[in-house]
Amino acid sequence: KKLIPLPVMLLEKRKRRNKILKRIGLAVAACAVIGAICAVPWFMKLPKYNAAMQLYYDKNYPEATWAFADLGNYRNSDEMKEKCELSWRKSLAVVVSSGGTDAYSRDSYYISSNGTVEYVNSGTANKDLNTNEHGQIVSIAASKHDSLYALYEDGYVANAKENNGIEDDSGWHDIVQISRIFNSTNIALRADGRILYGNVDGTRAFKNNYYRELTDDDYREWSDDWLTETSTWTDIVSFDCYATVSSGDANVLVAAIVGVKSDGTLCAVFHEDYTYSNKPSSTQYETISNYKDMLDKFYDVNSVYVSRDEVAAITNHNTIITLRDGRITEYENKDNIIKLTEANLKSNGDVLYEDNTVIKDAVYIEDGYIVTRAGTVYQLQYRNTPLNMNVKAIVYDEWVERME
Repeated sequence: KKLIPLPVMLLEKRKRRNKILKRIGLAVAACAVIGAICAVPWFMKLPKYNAAMQLYYDKNYPEATWAFADLGNYRNSDEMKEKCELSWRKSLAVVVSSGGTDAYSRDSYYISSNGTVEYVNSGTANKDLNTNEHGQIVSIAASKHDSLYALYEDGYVANAKENNGIEDDSGWHDIVQISRIFNSTNIALRADGRILYGNVDGTRAFKNNYYRELTDDDYREWSDDWLTETSTWTDIVSFDCYATVSSGDANVLVAAIVGVKSDGTLCAVFHEDYTYSNKPSSTQYETISNYKDMLDKFYDVNSVYVSRDEVAAITNHNTIITLRDGRITEYENKDNIIKLTEANLKSNGDVLYEDNTVIKDAVYIEDGYIVTRAGTVYQLQYRNTPLNMNVKAIVYDEWVERME
């Protein structure tokens, strides 16, 4: 016989159901509040993320790297940081280099399309420089120790420990740019905007060239103490350097390093060794002596070039500022030059050398070497047509994208 619930029983049942629904409602509301609270930081970081992405789209790889680093693990910021850092590294890369540091060095090396280092005619400074757990080789630089510096995709620098005389190279990570060696060490730009160098003591470098006791004058000649000033630099996005050696990969007579900061200002350090009679020209001396004056008058700089007797910079507002013969001049960049060296690269791919177009369809020029869009490598020849070296170097998208 079916029981018919009494009104009292129905009331109790409704009360129990309402209590359950109330608890469920409170739980849902609590979850919604917690979700909203958790979502606040996510939405608060969204404008910073979008700003970082815009820096990447604008090809401002240094500041994009720093912006994504500040975002931590937000969305794909870690992945984007690595991507921006690699593009920064490639945009500053040197893919063709001599093996030594003096003007008479005959062996040349280049990075092939598969990311390994090959010699042009002969040489052994590329030994063991192959693709490995650090990825492909992105950039190379000359040394005095029969082993090129090689910068890998992940920011590792091969041969830095040995060439620079350092026992601990743990700080040499996330490197984006490397220089040639000076007396006893090279320098490197890390992705945090700081400059690194190795052992600046000239004793080791001196003993590699001479077999006698080291004097005080010898130490001054061969020391790289002058590099220590670069350790105070911050927010560096690129640098250029120049050095003249006495002969045969010997000590540095005159050198300069100029760093570009993210705000468009410059840092500079220079070195002069007048121990013997090999003094630089008066023009060069005037340039070196006015480096400090340069710091206040160069502004909004995008990239810089340092040579024997000139410092020149391309600005973000499309002018060129030069320091030459002790005078600073600024003029409009009418030729749309995107890279200043001893010959200049225009955005249409023309290379201008002494006001003449010597190569077309180039995408890279550094240290007297030119690389075309097809990867063909040429070497500048004084007052002559550039020499085709009959090798093909790697070409990075970051170079091609800056062309017209």
